[in-house]
Amino acid sequence: MAKITANFTQAEFLPAKTETKWSDLTQRAKDMAKAMAEMLETIRAEARKEVANATIRVNSAIRPPLYNDKIGGSKTSDHLFGMIPASGYALSVGAADIVCPQMGTEKFFNMILKMRYDGKIKTGQLLLEKNNDFWVHIANDPAKFLTASQLAGRSEWSLRGVGYNLYNGKTGYWKTIAQGEFYGTADKIISKAGDLSPVELSTEQIKKIMIVGGAITICLATGVIYVSYKEKAKKNKKNEKKQ
Repeated sequence: MAKITANFTQAEFLPAKTETKWSDLTQRAKDMAKAMAEMLETIRAEARKEVANATIRVNSAIRPPLYNDKIGGSKTSDHLFGMIPASGYALSVGAADIVCPQMGTEKFFNMILKMRYDGKIKTGQLLLEKNNDFWVHIANDPAKFLTASQLAGRSEWSLRGVGYNLYNGKTGYWKTIAQGEFYGTADKIISKAGDLSPVELSTEQIKKIMIVGGAITICLATGVIYVSYKEKAKKNKKNEKKQ
């Protein structure tokens, strides 16, 4: 089985129900997949400091455009790995949906989030998501694959946002329950949801950020700010969008 890195294979990154082969991918898609696999190796090594036998399972990574359309994926999904769908969207950077079976997914997410804020990894959008089960959606660092003008063509939320998303099986839409937007140079964290006013904090004040059970907890050097967004999110229909 051909490997991308020591612990991640080409087959893991491709959908099981597709005829697309690794050789069919563009070089750009392969480069993004290698960057993702390398980041997952770093995360795997960190997880093994907490759980000796920790592994990472890739639930979904590369979605070729036709496959992405077939499953109803977003036409601007980072899962496209730089491949251009019929819509012409060319700003995807590669993403994977992952779990660590030996570690609870919320704990796994918080570990990755801490790695990001400690500068151990550089990520794009980082989400804790739930349909029937939890998983972590993690994207490559956009700055690695997009030019300055291309970066300007995407929102800060889509580039580096941190959040908690819940799938509504009745509507077929994803709802952002909690959201913390991360601005590129790590100058500020802005946490917001619904019609709540943003809370602005300098990175010097922030020790850890956790998203658990639909709420954001921001741990500061001077104490802890805890903000639950559940009630506001229920009223915020505008937050519903296709994933």
